[in-house]
Amino acid sequence: MTEEVCAMLVHGEGSPLAALKLALEHQGVHTFRVRNCGEAQMRLEDGALPELVFTDTNLPDGNWANVLALARRLAPTSQVIVVSRFVDTALYIEVLESQAFDFIVPPFLDSDLAHVVRCATWHAKQFHARVA
Repeated sequence: MTEEVCAMLVHGEGSPLAALKLALEHQGVHTFRVRNCGEAQMRLEDGALPELVFTDTNLPDGNWANVLALARRLAPTSQVIVVSRFVDTALYIEVLESQAFDFIVPPFLDSDLAHVVRCATWHAKQFHARVA
């Protein structure tokens, strides 16, 4: 990626997002991690405005829907991508109907991840331009 892209990773221990962090950094995406919804809220309230928010489905103090609600309220240009350990069609539909940007599962292939990052970043920047 030529432009600096920032992603917040919201996950507890033993999550597939640990592998995702390495894949994102390999693509030049700056990442930072928070462990739960409370930490995500504090970082967003402190002014962290990542283009991308990758969240685990379940967190110690909530779930992906709580992270999506936080992002909408505190960082409305951020695009939320839900990361699941396995394919779950019902959850996939629920996530997309809730207007999260995407739903992904491992393995994180470079080409697929690059496409998701590129599209989500484009949407974040388009939305930012409209509200600026």
